[in-house]
Amino acid sequence: TFCSKQLAEVPGTQAAATMNTVTGEVGWLKKASYILMIVGPFYLDVILDMNGILQYLLTGNFMFSAGSAIIFFTSLHQQVARGGVQKLWNATLESVKLGQSTDDLQKIMLSEKALEAPLQLFLQFYAFPFVTSSRVAVLSFIFSLFLSLKSVA
Repeated sequence: TFCSKQLAEVPGTQAAATMNTVTGEVGWLKKASYILMIVGPFYLDVILDMNGILQYLLTGNFMFSAGSAIIFFTSLHQQVARGGVQKLWNATLESVKLGQSTDDLQKIMLSEKALEAPLQLFLQFYAFPFVTSSRVAVLSFIFSLFLSLKSVA
C-alpha cells in the first residue's frame, strides 16, 4: 500500500527492514510471520474440522458427526457460491505476496469466523466428553477448541 511504501523509506523502521523499496516486495520475515499468524491457522482449522467429523465417526458418535458435517458443508457451500476454492487459493497467494490480507481473503475468513467457527466450537465443546474413548480425538479436539477460540475471538 502507499503508506507501507512511504514508511519503508524511513531508515531504521521495521517496515524498512521488511520491504524492498526498489521492487516493492515484502521481505521473507513478514511473509513468514503472516503465514504463521493468519493463513496457517485458517487452513489448519479447516483440516481440524474435517478431522473432527472423522473422529466423531470413529468414536461412534454419528449424530455429532452429522451435525459437524452439516456445519462444515454449509460453510463450504457458501465458499463455492462466492467463487470457490480457487478464489480462496488466489486470495491466499496474493495476501502472502503482500504480507497482509487482501479484501477477498478478509471476506472469506470473516464468513468462516461468523458462521462455521462458532458453531463448530459449540459442538466440539458439548461433544468433548463423548469422544474421550480415543486419545487421538481428545488431543485433536483440545487443539481444535483452542484454535476455534482464537478464530472466534
